[in-house]
Amino acid sequence: MRPAPRRRSGFTLIELLVVIAIIAILIALLVPAVQKVRESASRTQCQNNMKQWGLAMHAYASNVNGLPPVCYTDPTDANYSAVPPAPLPNGQQPRGLFVILLPYVEQEALHNLMDPKQDWRQTGRNRNALLNEIPILVCPSVPQGHRTDSFTTASFGGGTVTGHVGDYRPIARVRAPVGSHPTILNTLPGGYQCLLQPNLVTRFKEVRDGTSNTIALVESAGNPALYINGKMIAGATNPAASIWADHRLAFIYDGCNPADPPGSIDAAATTANIAGRKMSMNCTNATEIYSFHGGGGVFTMGDGSVRYIAQTASVGLVAALLTRGGEEALPDF
Repeated sequence: MRPAPRRRSGFTLIELLVVIAIIAILIALLVPAVQKVRESASRTQCQNNMKQWGLAMHAYASNVNGLPPVCYTDPTDANYSAVPPAPLPNGQQPRGLFVILLPYVEQEALHNLMDPKQDWRQTGRNRNALLNEIPILVCPSVPQGHRTDSFTTASFGGGTVTGHVGDYRPIARVRAPVGSHPTILNTLPGGYQCLLQPNLVTRFKEVRDGTSNTIALVESAGNPALYINGKMIAGATNPAASIWADHRLAFIYDGCNPADPPGSIDAAATTANIAGRKMSMNCTNATEIYSFHGGGGVFTMGDGSVRYIAQTASVGLVAALLTRGGEEALPDF
């Protein structure tokens, strides 16, 4: 009597295809979850970064009884001359807020590399210092990671200035026509209405809105690449300053027209075009508020706290939060 034939073990083709399909479905479900966890961690790190700068401003204030200048600048500088700031204090040279705060974020060594008697763009010590990256100025959600920017100049020893960039910036003032936007702003005063001012220390008594209701720093991330409506524009040049020491990092708040971002970039806000500038953030990173956290952005407030504000916030609300003395009654946001 012949023994019964042995059955071969293994999967049929149909069973194998079913298993592959199940694995593909599980991967498809898992990838968004992993991405969500990764972005949550990146957003937390970004908030921690911005918290460090808020604490640094108050450490500075404890020494001089006031919040730091938004920058030191020559009043004739083209970026500030339209609304001339206070004179440049004796012994100071043009440099940005983050240079001023370096000793308060455990960057004394980098601060000591720079020559305070020279413009930040000067050849030698200052240009060499710019080649150092400051990790707590970099948002981890920006796709490109480590970035540098360069420009040429005929001044300060000539040649090319190259330095690492940052993703956080202060805003110096709100453009006057923004006050005519549908808004909760009270009277928009002239000059530099925001928390920090060029060449001046801001005394706490000047912040009539309260430091917890006034924005100190915003995200304007992704430089030197140009981003518009969530997409990087290949081959485009971003006109915004981005090297971390630059005194021109402080910009003017205009809002943005999502239907015409190039117009928002190239032309200052006017009463005629302000109605179209309905997007308070995340429209373009060319001298406007821009975050990679999706649906809003991280902000450092004047009291050193950090808040996430949704991009559905109106231009008027953001403008009111930027000004230090409007005494507006703010809604919940």
